[in-house]
Amino acid sequence: MKKIIEFEIIASDIPVVKPVETTKNSDNNIAIEGGGTTAKNSSEAGVKAPAKGQIKKINVKKISVKKVKLSLKKITGASGYQIAVYKTKKAAKNNKKAIVKKIVTKCKVTIKSKKLKNKKKLYIRVRAYILDTNANKIYGKWSKRKKVTIK
Repeated sequence: MKKIIEFEIIASDIPVVKPVETTKNSDNNIAIEGGGTTAKNSSEAGVKAPAKGQIKKINVKKISVKKVKLSLKKITGASGYQIAVYKTKKAAKNNKKAIVKKIVTKCKVTIKSKKLKNKKKLYIRVRAYILDTNANKIYGKWSKRKKVTIK
């Protein structure tokens, strides 16, 4: 004959741990049970990207060193600008193989490079950036390509 012994455990001093359920929203935020969301990067945490960059004027001069002078449209709230110079229209469109990349904070810029050759066509694009609280750069959209011929 088998005896069945039943025990009743009373555990008032033992903390009860509940599993936390997380779900992923469509906007790549993680919803945590109990409220609140955590963003994956700073651009989703409320810092907006700056407006699309614009080139006002391009001035090309042949001096001892090849130079291109740019005047950029000032964008409110922008911490600086990124400038990229490409050899071909296709490279500028696909953002590949820039011959010169430069980050500046002023709107009037001179780009000097030995890669700028006479009577060659170049394509220039600009975009603005903002620094968030963690000093990460949040870039805006690239400007339209501007064609320039070195004299």
